[in-house]
Amino acid sequence: MRGGCRVVGLATFTLIVWSATGAAFAHIEASPSEATAGSRITVTFTVEHPCSSSQPTTAIEVAPPTGSSAAAPLEKPGFVASAEGDRVRWTGGAAGAHDERFAFDVTLPSGPEVVLFKTIQTCGDTVVRWINEPNADGSEANDDPAPSIRLTGAGPAPTVAETTTLVLTTSTSVAALDDDSEDSSGPVVPIVLALAVVVLAAWASLAFRGGRSRGA
Repeated sequence: MRGGCRVVGLATFTLIVWSATGAAFAHIEASPSEATAGSRITVTFTVEHPCSSSQPTTAIEVAPPTGSSAAAPLEKPGFVASAEGDRVRWTGGAAGAHDERFAFDVTLPSGPEVVLFKTIQTCGDTVVRWINEPNADGSEANDDPAPSIRLTGAGPAPTVAETTTLVLTTSTSVAALDDDSEDSSGPVVPIVLALAVVVLAAWASLAFRGGRSRGA
């Protein structure tokens, strides 16, 4: 009986760890992932999860990459879509489901090869900044990566870097996108993975003992 309780407890703990791991690795994904430089396309953002189970997404704001033009958000049921300057936003809604989609039309720049769409996700008083640039080796940033699209036929990168500033006009104001995010989940991923290893080791030990008991 005690063994059964232990197994149930481990299973519950594993589920919690798995849920935390899923949240840590979730992203905002841009589709298409590849497009022709200079073309006009519809970009669809898939918001893979709300900020938490009790905090639905209430606003999304996107800064298209430098050199893009004519960004125009498409309607999202329950939200108010708007564009101002180089930003598009959806506000006033409450999207609690996973894989919520927000779309807008934009004319892409001529380069560089990979362009970023720095994004702010707001869930009431909670703000997640999906703004981090790729690592030096070109791999995706470990924490809160900015959605990106790879351009085919792209020209060289601009010689002068331009910093995009994105400030929410809702009740929560956000600093410049290039500032380090206090909401970053940096230490969460290694901690969660360590917990998962501990859970699996404990489960294997119990299973081994149970097998020996039955054999006896």
